[in-house]
Amino acid sequence: MVNFTLGQKHFRRQLNAATALLNNHQGPVIISGDFNTWRPMRHKIIREEMMKLGLEPVRFPVDSRTRFLGQAVDHIYIKNLAVTEAAAYESDASDHNPMTIRLEVKI
Repeated sequence: MVNFTLGQKHFRRQLNAATALLNNHQGPVIISGDFNTWRPMRHKIIREEMMKLGLEPVRFPVDSRTRFLGQAVDHIYIKNLAVTEAAAYESDASDHNPMTIRLEVKI
C-alpha cells in the first residue's frame, strides 16, 4: 500500500484493493508495515478494515514505534496466530523503528 495523499478517498481505495486479496484466505495472515496512519481517521479506517478480515492488532509492551503528529504509523495485524513476544525499539538505522514479534500458529 502506497499512499501519500492528504485525503481519505485514495487511502481507502488502496486499502480496499489490498484487503480484497485476503477476503477468501483461510490460513494465518500477517499484515505489517507503514500504513501512514498519521491522522486519527486513517487509523480508524485501518482498524475497521482489519477487523472485517478478522485480523487483530499486535500490542507492543515496549512501544517505540515511529510516530508522526503523535500517531504510530507502523502496525502489525495478525489472524490465526498468537503473539508470544512483541517489541518496537528505537533505532537510527532507518526513519522507522523496527517492530519485532514472535508468533505461534493457532491450532
